[in-house]
Amino acid sequence: MCLRGWRATVTSGVSSYPAPASNSQRDAPPTKSVARARRAGQRCACWSACASASLPAGALGAPTVRCAPARALRLLVGQCLCFAAGGCAGRPHRPLRSGPGLRLVHMTAIKVRVVRAPVYATNTAIVSGPDAAVVVDPGAGTTDDVAALLEQEGLALVAVLITHGHVDHTWDAAALSERFDAPVLVSPDDAYRLTDPFGIAGGPATHDPAGPLADALRDAGHDPAAFVTPAAVLTLGSTEADAVLSSIEDRVGGRWSWIAAPGHTEGATVYVVSYDDGDVHKEIAFTGDVLFSSGVGRTDLHGGDAQLMERTLARLGTELTPETLIVPGHGPGSTIAAELAKNPLLRARR
Repeated sequence: MCLRGWRATVTSGVSSYPAPASNSQRDAPPTKSVARARRAGQRCACWSACASASLPAGALGAPTVRCAPARALRLLVGQCLCFAAGGCAGRPHRPLRSGPGLRLVHMTAIKVRVVRAPVYATNTAIVSGPDAAVVVDPGAGTTDDVAALLEQEGLALVAVLITHGHVDHTWDAAALSERFDAPVLVSPDDAYRLTDPFGIAGGPATHDPAGPLADALRDAGHDPAAFVTPAAVLTLGSTEADAVLSSIEDRVGGRWSWIAAPGHTEGATVYVVSYDDGDVHKEIAFTGDVLFSSGVGRTDLHGGDAQLMERTLARLGTELTPETLIVPGHGPGSTIAAELAKNPLLRARR
């Protein structure tokens, strides 16, 4: 995935959520998948606000200009964006290590940690309370780092939450679900994507088995044919999924809800956790590939819909408070207020 101005840690390990890019930070050498993408002239997997001026009115689903992934994906090490008002305000953190690159973001009520997946630098979020956690979007190759953190801190995994069914967000869902006996929650409209996504077993393919995502998986040591469908999948809106969300509230904390956010895929979902920190009400939204810092998800992939994306963005811009912190599926965090100020793709649809 790429978006101009993103900074994403592509090495293994757990890190705090990165601060927005600064000119003083150096570009990382391109990974194999980045180099392959450059050679193939791969297009961005998202809509960049910097390219929005070239889009015709109403053409949110129109292809953007090609971009160089090596220019868009850059390393950020040792800085964080705190998810707590009055916290570190982006100051560097001293690392507490259980593996390479561990950074902690301490919050009064809830902690959010992010593992950068080796494939497309997907943000795999670990949201934890005193003794339990949920994982959002388990990217390819993140299981060991997630498990190390959970086991070191004695955290039970209550559930795995999927924002949408693209493989770079679901590859390790089965491994985590089986290892910790935790259900996987996904929209009923994207559940089909958890079965044979490359069509290798004869099912309906949602990804090209010879495309850039399959190549990125192979470069990271994963055979696209080896995708495993999670055994315990619950669809959002079902009685069983509602019971799991209630358990998350009881064991992790906060008040959890989800917003149907189609456009990038049919079943794209935004998960929202809100809680009170003293007299301050706080809210965090895990937006997957719907809303990024300075961009939004592309709509020209299988199951994408530009008109639905416009409606989704309008809903997010009005239903989420300006103070809501955004944890997207790729790249740095942001807030709704910041995106309304700088992201014309969101602001124009409010």
